[in-house]
Amino acid sequence: MKIAITGHTKGIGLATATLLRSQGHDVTGFSRHNGWDFTDKTSREEFIDLLDKDSFDCFINNAYPHKFYREMDGFFQVELLNKAWLLWEKKEDKKIICIGAAAADNNKNYFHPYSIHKKALDDTCRQLRGTREWPHIINIKPSYVDTQVINHLNNVNKSSPQEVAELIAWALNSDVKILDLSFSCL
Repeated sequence: MKIAITGHTKGIGLATATLLRSQGHDVTGFSRHNGWDFTDKTSREEFIDLLDKDSFDCFINNAYPHKFYREMDGFFQVELLNKAWLLWEKKEDKKIICIGAAAADNNKNYFHPYSIHKKALDDTCRQLRGTREWPHIINIKPSYVDTQVINHLNNVNKSSPQEVAELIAWALNSDVKILDLSFSCL
């Protein structure tokens, strides 16, 4: 399968790209490290053009702008999901996997931009799936993951990026139609 993944140089993205390549998938990564800054509108537009021109079968919507999380650019995951969905409208052979956050569900009584962005991604996944069956949208929602973003949290159980990657690969390769997959490390 030919897969495009955003944010492939660290954490969940790196673990996922590495695992999927080891399984024989053709994985192309897009991140700031290779010139794809998704906080830039031009980069987002060029990426959507590539999704069409390079005949990708799957888009893993992983990158999140932690540096700019308080700005509107944090919503680019939602924008990319919408544009990919429109591009691949009614195509049964296409999959979009969004990396959300179950941990965001717990932030209800105070302003937390990360949670707002991830809840918007969750809602968009549900709305788009409700309008038609294809392309297949899978929303993977890990709780806390041991990445640089939450390394300051010491009293919570954290999944490893590798564990998250294994669930992403399972959902991608499964014969069961996965819609939402929320999980936490015990």
